[in-house]
Amino acid sequence: MSRQKYPWLIVMKPHPESRDLEERTLPASVANPLLFRDIEPTEFEKLKASLLREAIRLFGDTRLLAVLRRAANEAEALAWTTPYPALFYPELFMELARASRSRAARQESVHRRSRFLAVAR
Repeated sequence: MSRQKYPWLIVMKPHPESRDLEERTLPASVANPLLFRDIEPTEFEKLKASLLREAIRLFGDTRLLAVLRRAANEAEALAWTTPYPALFYPELFMELARASRSRAARQESVHRRSRFLAVAR
């Protein structure tokens, strides 16, 4: 490609000391992503898992698992914006879990009514 035809084009030449990609080595954890699963969960992840189990037991409906996982992830994201994430996380999670549960119940109610209306026609 010519510079006259494409004035915005920048052609970069490889550095003389650079090696081919085949020669580059990566850490084992990056080269093999399955090794990431060997990492021990952090205390925060353990807290998150225990609160998720508690919420499933409290609400008593395993169909809410996906909804509660989303609430747990959202609460985690919000908690990390605070100075003390582990302190704020449990209450944030329970608040979002309750809201998610009521939203799921409302959606189920709408779904049942719309199914009834569809059959009635």
